[in-house]
Amino acid sequence: MSIRRDFTTGIRWSLLGSVFAAVVALVQLLVMARLLSSTDFALFALVNLVLPLFMQLIQSSLHSAIIHHQSVTAAQLTSLFWLNLLGGLALALLMALAGPLMAWLFRAPALSGLYAFSGLILAVLGASVTSRALLQKALDFSRLALAQALASLLSFGLAVWLALAGFGAYVLPAALLARYTVEGISIVLLSPFRPALQFRAAGLRPFLRFGGFQSGERLVSHAVGQLDTVLVGKFLGMEALGIYDLMKRVLIRPSNLLSELVERVAFPTMARIQHRQGILRRFYLKMIGQLLPINYWAYGLGFALAPLLSGWLFGPQGAPYTGLFRLICLYAMLNSITNPLDSLLAAIGRIGHWMYISLAYLPVLALAIWLGLPFGISGTVAAILLAHLALVGFSFASALAPLLKMPAKAYFGALARPAVHVAPLVLAGTLLLEWAKGPYALIAAVVTALAFAGLFIMLYPDVFSVIKIRRPGKRKALW
Repeated sequence: MSIRRDFTTGIRWSLLGSVFAAVVALVQLLVMARLLSSTDFALFALVNLVLPLFMQLIQSSLHSAIIHHQSVTAAQLTSLFWLNLLGGLALALLMALAGPLMAWLFRAPALSGLYAFSGLILAVLGASVTSRALLQKALDFSRLALAQALASLLSFGLAVWLALAGFGAYVLPAALLARYTVEGISIVLLSPFRPALQFRAAGLRPFLRFGGFQSGERLVSHAVGQLDTVLVGKFLGMEALGIYDLMKRVLIRPSNLLSELVERVAFPTMARIQHRQGILRRFYLKMIGQLLPINYWAYGLGFALAPLLSGWLFGPQGAPYTGLFRLICLYAMLNSITNPLDSLLAAIGRIGHWMYISLAYLPVLALAIWLGLPFGISGTVAAILLAHLALVGFSFASALAPLLKMPAKAYFGALARPAVHVAPLVLAGTLLLEWAKGPYALIAAVVTALAFAGLFIMLYPDVFSVIKIRRPGKRKALW
């Protein structure tokens, strides 16, 4: 198969599995919002200060190294499997040890048990990450999609049962544990890789070096991603954190899922063409040219419909937070710009570059949040927006321009074009929803949604081509 055909086939299967899993996850989250309390979500948000970081360390360090290096021997794979397995067990132990400290720091005794229980997820991930990396490297996303869909469905059923049974904050990590256990077993069974009972350190240095930089980048990126949770919980209280975390998880998750879906296929594809700079540059521009319109228009519609959606999605507790809802929609738009950059840098073996960018951004973000805290949760999110806008410019100047020779006009044109297209429609939809009251609000929302969908299809027909394979010669190449 050609790179083009491999990529589009991988996207098709990745889309199938990810969309199914995303729909199940969204429904699960909305159901949990009505079965669990805001305190349960706040406790799990504090678990997520550490858990996602440890999960990323397992899923991205040596996992990414296997994908980046195009030649890997069977002996190296076996040794990397045992390293991943031991790493998962070690991180599970660290998670359990961190529980009492976090319980003391946030004066929440329940965190001690939640941290220990959540550590089981890490042990499960460590056993399947090597098989997962090999399937992803081969762009064999049909098997990955099957495992993902089955695991999502079973974890949703378990989450509902546990919530109704009154397990409280333990419901969310238990659902994750069930998902990754079922998914991991399925992936190991579907993968042809079988580890041997041997370990050889020789030849692992390039993998460990790459994995070390990847782990450092994940540590810094996690600190950046969780800084707002720490400061909001510490200075604005658990109730504010519960509302903020719930809105952030529901609104930003679709954008992150879309980015993960594309990057899951784009990362191994870009690794194959990492030494062909011109082709890689055009590939990246084409990729963000298809990702950004989807994000801008989806969140632009969310911005316009915020008075209705905040109440519909989050119940009575969300209705007073229309302004916060809109700010998080804007943040999701900006976040979608920088999301794919780490995969690009990992593909060309320069992931350390993103680590240094994130290190420089961390104090800027901390200062912005600190200045926004006196103005409440909405003021804090507004400050985060401004800081992230600065990150967009800095990441271009320090990474894309020097490493990929990316022209500023081409890059910022790709960022601005969908924003210019959607802005008038967002303004019109917002004014219409502010004017329409009572039963007319629903009519106005339907009219606005249809207008967004119709114009999007007219302006961006190429977006849909990524999931449809046509005969050669009937369309332009992606690069």
